[in-house]
Amino acid sequence: MRMKFSRYLKAFLCTAGAVLWLMTGILFSASADTVKGSLTLICRTDDVILTGLHWDLYRVGSRIGPDFVLDGDFSDYQVDLTDFSAEGMSNAAKTLENYADVDGISPLSSGETGADGLMKFENLVPGLYLLTGTKLKIGTTTYVPSTLLLEIDNSGQSVDLNAYPKIIYRIDSSEVVFYTVKKIWRTEDEQPVETTTPITVEIYCNNELYETITLSDENDWTYEWEGESDDEWRVKEVNIPDNCTVVYDSNETQFAIVNTVSPPIVTTTTTITTTNKTETTTTTKAIVTTTKKPNDEKIPQTGQLWWPVPLLGLMGIICIAVGFRICSLENNERNNEKK
Repeated sequence: MRMKFSRYLKAFLCTAGAVLWLMTGILFSASADTVKGSLTLICRTDDVILTGLHWDLYRVGSRIGPDFVLDGDFSDYQVDLTDFSAEGMSNAAKTLENYADVDGISPLSSGETGADGLMKFENLVPGLYLLTGTKLKIGTTTYVPSTLLLEIDNSGQSVDLNAYPKIIYRIDSSEVVFYTVKKIWRTEDEQPVETTTPITVEIYCNNELYETITLSDENDWTYEWEGESDDEWRVKEVNIPDNCTVVYDSNETQFAIVNTVSPPIVTTTTTITTTNKTETTTTTKAIVTTTKKPNDEKIPQTGQLWWPVPLLGLMGIICIAVGFRICSLENNERNNEKK
């Protein structure tokens, strides 16, 4: 009876060890062989091939479930990523570009288009990427590329994207023009908001701080200045309120800073008094717009946790070793019985 139990135990341990070792190999393979993607920019306009157009690539966020969250150097910016419409993504792209430029964030990768007007970024892990282009001057014409916000998804398959950035052009003219910055307050349903709290705005010229101004109800939340049309101008709001997101929008001479105010947290307390007792019920309503992931938290690309991999491998080795030890003891016992 004891020998029969020993044989069953030996078989169970060896089988369990083999299964655990196999699981270790599967998990390790899934975590190590994350498929990476590539992105090719095709930069042409009409009959003009834009050679030497400089591009910077930034990884700005990750997908968590159905939503995007900013991470890395962009994690502290109050930018709305919940609007997946073309306008919403365009606003987010321009706002993130503004921060990358003004705050001097280093790109993940950079390069220029070749003689065929193509620029390729390779070995991109899943995530949300921002692509910003630099103005290109050819003769008396300046070409201005649009900013792109694209996702390399985590589908487990190779992702090779082609993108055709929108490119506008203008004829150069060195002249003094008037620029305007306007502050706009609104709610999430795009209704205007009345506020008397002034804000501070920094104006940048060619990446250098040019002027710091205050916008308030007294100046109708508007400021105007003169500048050269060939210069690169940007604006940045200082100390955005915690309950707001921001969008930076602009055309050639006008800048808009749009703050969308989230509804405040509302707490309602109801007290019911009866003959014998008093009951109090508190209800809290809140709207959460963005959840930010800590910078040092690593999200496994396969959705698996890392710690079971070495543990399962160790358990498999122990089970197999114990099985062989039992087998060795059985053989010794049989030999002793024969003698």
